[in-house]
Amino acid sequence: EDKPRKNIRQTLGQHLAAQGYNFRQIRKLLKGGRIEVNGKIERSISRMIAGDFVVGISATGASIRESCTSDKLPTILVFHKPCDVVTTFKDEFGRKSVKSYFSKELLDLGLHPIGRLDQHSTGLLLFTTDGKLTRRLTDPSNHIPREYSCIVVGKVNFTILKDRLAKGVNTRFGTLKGEVLSSRTLVNENEFKDPSGDQ
Repeated sequence: EDKPRKNIRQTLGQHLAAQGYNFRQIRKLLKGGRIEVNGKIERSISRMIAGDFVVGISATGASIRESCTSDKLPTILVFHKPCDVVTTFKDEFGRKSVKSYFSKELLDLGLHPIGRLDQHSTGLLLFTTDGKLTRRLTDPSNHIPREYSCIVVGKVNFTILKDRLAKGVNTRFGTLKGEVLSSRTLVNENEFKDPSGDQ
């Protein structure tokens, strides 16, 4: 059982991941009614916990906790997600998911994605059994930079784009900011130009 915590706002899933539990273990504990928040059984992984709270795991789940804090090294998988594939192991709409690229042996390890990419995005994804690593890389307060490349259809005002990214987007984690590292405008099928001085 944890000690009471203050001034923290996160989901129950994020909290447990930071304690070393992987996604599959968390789901199993929640389904079995083994997790309590402030003395009451909780079954929602997305439950927000903030202020003073204590998360307890019943004795039945103790062996699971021990197994994921042993000396066994965590698994980290580097994967390049193709377009038209969703970053989930189960999709209610029947879309192709990253699960189809993993063997049964890998799935049985209890891998979960570190972050997500949209269905039509492609790029690097990390999968791991290490909840602490996931927390470290996805918590905005750690300021881990991410670089994205995108194609925009239509006319873009480069100056406005830079200003809006610099001002940032307000989220429950604070204001997240970005910058344009480089950009090119397609002039014709075989020619690009730098739009930094254009509207």
